[in-house]
Amino acid sequence: MDLSPDATNPDLARRRADLELSRPTWTPRTFAQHLDHCAERWPDNIYIESAGQSWSYRDVAAYSRRAAGGFHRAGIGAGDRVALLMGNSAEFVAMYAGLTRIGAIAVPMNYLLGTEEMRYVLDHSEPSIVVLDCEVAGRDVATVLRNTGAFDGRGPRLVVRSGRPSFEPWTAWDDLLGDGEDAAAPDAGSPTAPCAIMYTAGSSGTPKGALLHSDAMLREAYGTALTRGYDTGWSSLTALPSFHLFGLAQCILPATFVGGRVILRQRFDPREQLETIAAGAASDIVVVAAMAYRLIDELATFDRDAHPGWALRSVFIGGDAMPEADWQKVRDAFGVDEVTSGFGMTELQGTAFMVPPGSSNEVLANTVGWESTAGCAGIAALGGAEHEWRVVDPGGGQVVAPGEIGELQYRGPSVSPGYWRMDPETDASRVDGWFRSGDLGWVREDGAFVFTGRNSDVYRSGGELVSPREVEALIADLPGVGAAYVVGVPDRRWGQAGCAWIVPAPGAQPDLDAVITHCQERLARYKVPKYAFLIAEADVPVSASGKFRKRGLVDLAVERLADRSLAVAE
Repeated sequence: MDLSPDATNPDLARRRADLELSRPTWTPRTFAQHLDHCAERWPDNIYIESAGQSWSYRDVAAYSRRAAGGFHRAGIGAGDRVALLMGNSAEFVAMYAGLTRIGAIAVPMNYLLGTEEMRYVLDHSEPSIVVLDCEVAGRDVATVLRNTGAFDGRGPRLVVRSGRPSFEPWTAWDDLLGDGEDAAAPDAGSPTAPCAIMYTAGSSGTPKGALLHSDAMLREAYGTALTRGYDTGWSSLTALPSFHLFGLAQCILPATFVGGRVILRQRFDPREQLETIAAGAASDIVVVAAMAYRLIDELATFDRDAHPGWALRSVFIGGDAMPEADWQKVRDAFGVDEVTSGFGMTELQGTAFMVPPGSSNEVLANTVGWESTAGCAGIAALGGAEHEWRVVDPGGGQVVAPGEIGELQYRGPSVSPGYWRMDPETDASRVDGWFRSGDLGWVREDGAFVFTGRNSDVYRSGGELVSPREVEALIADLPGVGAAYVVGVPDRRWGQAGCAWIVPAPGAQPDLDAVITHCQERLARYKVPKYAFLIAEADVPVSASGKFRKRGLVDLAVERLADRSLAVAE
């Protein structure tokens, strides 16, 4: 039974109906073909605002054709890889589209990567060209790239879009781009051929390059626009990096289905974001939870009423879970009711579940919502759902009943065909035609999905499986606790035992014994953490992309236990 709030939200229903009328059937296209279609329909609408410049749909499409010509003259053809080591910009979007014109494959690279991480991506993807912004958001990317050693001898050709690296040889992007289009550049793109490789961290710690294609990415983007009810005049503001699918799937691509605008920022500055909204430029903002908290703090000293141009009506927050009270803070601080969240992964080329506009704080806090609606871009036999999905016992493979925890598995036209040059990992991620996500959770009576953690996060204590997310949510409700992270550590008696890491709230000093007691009073014995430590927020280990690394906390716990400097609850 699906009790999502869609049916009781008439404005959302109207906006969805208008969007579906504008696109009654789905036509598979490459990103470039789609961009050309948009340029014909909304030639003068502003598509990208970035670095003080406004680019219309016509501008971005034309630049993408020039980029395709430049890459073609440089010897790039179908199947060749081009790494984009760049910050957010209209040029990034245009180059991405341009590569799909000639059948080449973009490799968006994370400019926050360290030397060894960056070298791995370069060695694994083997790009023919690397397009570089020497500095992004204050980071000296050129020096990190030089230190990889990838350009010592034979390696990719370095093309520099902005800045001047301290090493040679390199070619200026403007020289490669040339003065006009290349009439000889072939139209070799296919909507279902790989158009991008996006690297995502695996549970093994080795990044995997998920293969993406234009048709799936556009289907997912349309699903986002339809589920959220995009309409004429939609304008999204974001500082989410374009090298991650989140920024593409939730901002850059969905706006194109209504001729909307995307305001791209290279660096997240909460004050600047609020000033942009106050000037009337943005009707929507897309952030992760950490950004949302900083914006809420900034709004405490920002008088919205003093800015009559404030026209924000929608907020999308992804990333870490937030408690009910904090979702209400979002509504109050921004003055909006359309607060939305989503859940997906790179291998799905977008979102799988979304909490639609009009949902309660309880749904936002405790679930990831309902399956995303994709209309004509979805699976007709399933009423337009983006994916077919099921929840399966990860041990036995049987579909579990609603209310029982299992692994999410998917199939459908938007699932990635696999990982670049990693056939064993591709094979391991499939079972009987279903993609094994590694995400665990259960389905509520109202049809919403509750995410409980990753297969790799779950640990077994005394033969029983423990979902850290359940324990973390319980601890996070305690006074003085800013955040809680629970991991399993080796234990001679139980196999693994729980270890809770507590980030104190500002000015607080949580009582670790009280934390353990709180858990003992409310949880089964095997779920109660055996150990508890305090940790500063700045010391919580994260990956180069800013994602929390539980493996890092396991290693820290093992070190602490070896030193015997710990708080123990027997």
